Amino acid sequence: MDPSYSLFLPCLDNAIFNSVLKEKLVSNIAPAVVPLGLPLSSLEPFIGSLASNAPPATIAAIPGVTPEIIGAGVTALKTSFLQSFKWVYVAAAVLSAVGAIGMSIQSSALRHG
Repeated sequence: MDPSYSLFLPCLDNAIFNSVLKEKLVSNIAPAVVPLGLPLSSLEPFIGSLASNAPPATIAAIPGVTPEIIGAGVTALKTSFLQSFKWVYVAAAVLSAVGAIGMSIQSSALRHG
């Protein structure tokens, strides 16, 4: 196997994961915590603190944060991670299928060529 593939695939997976995660963090956490009373001005610091695994005291110090909001935010954060990993697996499956098809064509050509 060409060594460049071993460097390319983790980069691709990481790019897919981070891209989807950034979108999912806002789209999952905001609807979970704003109805519970988190002020919009506290939304960005709250999401950033959750995503960076800040200490609980740091998260609790954000204006408007309650234990109920933290619980809803953590649940939405976990959902965001799960949804992001799903796309990494989809990309891996697609690349595996392309590789299997390519190997099948190559081995067929070698046998008959």
